[in-house]
Amino acid sequence: MTKNDAQALEMFKRAADHGEIEGAVQAAAMYRAGRGTTSGGAEVPNAYAYEQKAEAMRKLTPAVAELVRRGH
Repeated sequence: MTKNDAQALEMFKRAADHGEIEGAVQAAAMYRAGRGTTSGGAEVPNAYAYEQKAEAMRKLTPAVAELVRRGH
């Protein structure tokens, strides 16, 4: 496993352990529904940032799943 793979796996584990994936996805959904703003002043503070984080996690998840499948 390369250093980048190890770092990605560590980041993914840390996020998953703290429930950030679920929180990011929920905030992203509320943002898309118009209940959040990029200024963080609406019902979902910093919803736009969570939207971006959720997207990054969705892109990272298949790579991490492949690492785990290969036994990293």
